[in-house]
Amino acid sequence: MTGWDGNAVAGLLYDLFGQEMTGVGATCAHCGRRSLLARTRVFRGPGTVLLCPACGGSMLVVCVRDGIACVDAPGFATLAVPLREPVSLRPVGDQSRPRTA
Repeated sequence: MTGWDGNAVAGLLYDLFGQEMTGVGATCAHCGRRSLLARTRVFRGPGTVLLCPACGGSMLVVCVRDGIACVDAPGFATLAVPLREPVSLRPVGDQSRPRTA
């Protein structure tokens, strides 16, 4: 079976997450190995599947149809996405503006 590395879906990942994701680290829920998304193995068919480079477990499955992306991430134990700006943590349902120092 042939495939590509995670760099082949850099554009798709950018569309989903709004930032460059191939340099982001993820931990496989199947084997515990941590690697960059660029190092995953990618297979395309009706959808796009990112597989762990160590154990081959399915980490991310994306299917796009009619402009809607359906995303399943069964194989991410962790996904460390850097934030572009600080997040203000408020209780759920709190519509007040964040406090500034």
